[in-house]
Amino acid sequence: MAYEQPDASKLRTFAMDAVLQGMNQPGFAHLQTAILLLVDPPADPQTPDHATKWSLVGTMVTIAQAIGLQYDPSDFTAGSEEIILRKRLSWVVKMVDVWHAAILGRSCLICEDDWLITSPKKEEVMSPDEKLDDTLACLFLQMYELTTILKGALSTLQYVKSKCFRLC
Repeated sequence: MAYEQPDASKLRTFAMDAVLQGMNQPGFAHLQTAILLLVDPPADPQTPDHATKWSLVGTMVTIAQAIGLQYDPSDFTAGSEEIILRKRLSWVVKMVDVWHAAILGRSCLICEDDWLITSPKKEEVMSPDEKLDDTLACLFLQMYELTTILKGALSTLQYVKSKCFRLC
């Protein structure tokens, strides 16, 4: 190899600092960095840092809402590429929120009543300009559907849990 591999922990720290420094004027890059940090496997699987991950989920949702990803961009005056990017990021943010809530035993941070973006359709996942494989689009749609099922299960569990605490 011609180059030395960068230290993974230094890269994570650098990325986390970039996300936190961009909180006063967040953009797509800050959100995408937060998503990458959240889907990155823990450095030590034996002792994952759940507190940091959950805090980062909150930061991700905050950034997404700050840039308006909770709204359906279909009627925005933005270009078609930005509309597609906004929808995709919105769907991914929602999926990451649900899966981390399930993994960490928490409630989802995104409230369905506040998140006005519709579920993805195949033609929305695949842009006409891209050479995206049909299989990849189908996998994305299946992952979103699975996430919706998980969200329903989590909502039911939270409801049952709240009823049990009232009875005790």
